[in-house]
Amino acid sequence: TQQSIYNDIDALLASAILALEGPDTSGFAPNSSSDLIYDGDLDQWLRAAYTLRARYQLHLSEVNGTAAATAALASLANGFSSNADDFQMFYTEKNINPWYARQILAANTGNDHDKIGDQLVNYMNGNSYPYNSISLDPRLPIYSDKDDGGAGDPWRGYVSGGDGLSSDGESGNTNFADGGFYTNAAGPLVVISYAEAMFIKAEAEFIVNGGNETSVGSSTAAYTAYMDGITASMDKL
Repeated sequence: TQQSIYNDIDALLASAILALEGPDTSGFAPNSSSDLIYDGDLDQWLRAAYTLRARYQLHLSEVNGTAAATAALASLANGFSSNADDFQMFYTEKNINPWYARQILAANTGNDHDKIGDQLVNYMNGNSYPYNSISLDPRLPIYSDKDDGGAGDPWRGYVSGGDGLSSDGESGNTNFADGGFYTNAAGPLVVISYAEAMFIKAEAEFIVNGGNETSVGSSTAAYTAYMDGITASMDKL
């Protein structure tokens, strides 16, 4: 059952936290050759464990309500503090990023796999939420390319099951970029990030403050975390 899975996830992370916070009697010292994520920095592993625990604790907010949000905030207090903490695996030109293999190499041999969804692109090109001072979310061209249709041609994603069309009836034109942030041969595969941690915090603070699906306001703490998450995502890309 989902309940047993979540119970086991929490128990495993709690056990990891207990071990990482306790004395090290293993006689083994991880380093850059044996630890491909944090180069042997166990303090960063501890922050990662707390942040991952917060993610799954907040997943239970519809079951445990405010208690789930409170637990997530307690974990985040010991979690990531900047983009430098991000749990990510970097690849090399020899051992390539699997997203590069799936999205770029496969496409180059005529075996397209995944497309960028219309809904996401509409969030980022100003269609769903018109911008005041910019015309495009600056992260979109960091990980995608637009097929050449002229400077005035809008960015269009792909409707699921839409035979290559966008929601406006035109052909989709936004695809993963060769050398883009997510599809660089040597780029990182991000498991959990500081930006996500801040969005978890924003939602948890919102819930603790009595927020729900009909709320129109929230606490200063929730809004600050929300803005910190946006800033971290922008900075990272």
